[in-house]
Amino acid sequence: MARRRNNGATSWRYVILHPALWFMLATVGMIFGAIQLWHTHYQELIDLPGYEISRQQIQVNAPPEWVDADLEGTILGRLPEPASLLDRQLVPTTVTTCESLPWVEKISRIEKVPAGLDVELVYRQPVGLVEISTSSGQQAIDRHGVLMDPRMMDYVNPENLIRISVARPGLEQQKIWTVWQDHRVVDAASIGSLQGAAWDQLGCYRIVSWDPPGSPSNQNPFEIWPRTARGIKIVWGSAPGKEKTGEASAEQKLEVIRQYLAKLDPSKETELGRKVDVRSGSARLVDDVKTAQWSEFDDQWK
Repeated sequence: MARRRNNGATSWRYVILHPALWFMLATVGMIFGAIQLWHTHYQELIDLPGYEISRQQIQVNAPPEWVDADLEGTILGRLPEPASLLDRQLVPTTVTTCESLPWVEKISRIEKVPAGLDVELVYRQPVGLVEISTSSGQQAIDRHGVLMDPRMMDYVNPENLIRISVARPGLEQQKIWTVWQDHRVVDAASIGSLQGAAWDQLGCYRIVSWDPPGSPSNQNPFEIWPRTARGIKIVWGSAPGKEKTGEASAEQKLEVIRQYLAKLDPSKETELGRKVDVRSGSARLVDDVKTAQWSEFDDQWK
């Protein structure tokens, strides 16, 4: 029995005196001490001259021409003085600043780099023009239905934007850089923003909703109209992601439109001025009965 107690004492002595244990304890102590030192001298450290950030050290991807703003200066102006790379709130504060800019759609990346601060943003881009009336003209919106600053149109070719026609869209209730308070406009914007749609190449000029103001969402199918009366009108259906049971996806509809238009023979009068329904995922000719019923959508804005 005595031999066993001696073996146990020897074992504990071996563990306590083992270099690995002391190395681990020393490492933990150094880490704990460094943390305490950082908390104690945090403000002194971030104020060190070598870590200050200047305007030139803030890199932001180039905005569109119509964004008349000093992005780097705006970000720097909302940081504490002096701005430091060691500041733990540097990235969160920059995120808050960029999110407050109305022409920023989303933030792709904000990170500290050896050269300073790297910021990558996704800027709002117009996809359509809401047709208000002959007197009020057209108002640009982005893919989310956000009303954009009219001054932006000085840098954008309106011919590149699809028209959006709804009855009485209510511009008087709308503020710049806010989502349009009309589901018809927002849904039409989502159709107009479809990636790679190239509406002009497909001969599509205007997105029309037959829903009256204040009607439930998705009551009547959206239509896409051509530039001229001799073109093909398309019964599109619902906005992307709001398809009804049995309705084709937006991608399927686009492919059907491409295939149908590619087969048209412009020399044949019988193929012009038709209306084609693509909601089922195939092209089906239908009667154009609503066009003459609502003069509000006559092509009067050209």
